[in-house]
Amino acid sequence: MWAGGLVGLVLAVSMFVNNSTSPPPPAVPDIAALLASPGPSSVMLAGTVILGNSASFTRDPDGGCAGTGAHADIVEGALVVVMTDDGRASGILTDPRSPDAGTCRFSFRLAGLPTGQDRYVVTVADHDPREYAEPDLAAALADLRVD
Repeated sequence: MWAGGLVGLVLAVSMFVNNSTSPPPPAVPDIAALLASPGPSSVMLAGTVILGNSASFTRDPDGGCAGTGAHADIVEGALVVVMTDDGRASGILTDPRSPDAGTCRFSFRLAGLPTGQDRYVVTVADHDPREYAEPDLAAALADLRVD
């Protein structure tokens, strides 16, 4: 009888000890394996938005420029968005320059643009989106004409 009570007490204490201890910490992920795992890569896209019709922009005395008329939204700070099936990247138009009377150029940079996509849909300010293939955007500096 003492033996049965003792076995029961040992089992009860064992269950109490096993249930009252904290669970083991979660496994630490293998960072090297995560970094080596395939996934979409991304690049920085730098380029120029061009207004090439002198009727679509105005020049200021300092050589700057801004869109007018149907292109009045093409100004410094306007949004540039590139959409793909795997994500999007966005930036703003900067450094408006009119090197001659016939063109107005804005620079832009977009970080995190997914590579290896079938198509890239680019929207500048409120203009209709335009579709480009990767080779068109893969040049060192992409030129996107708006007008």
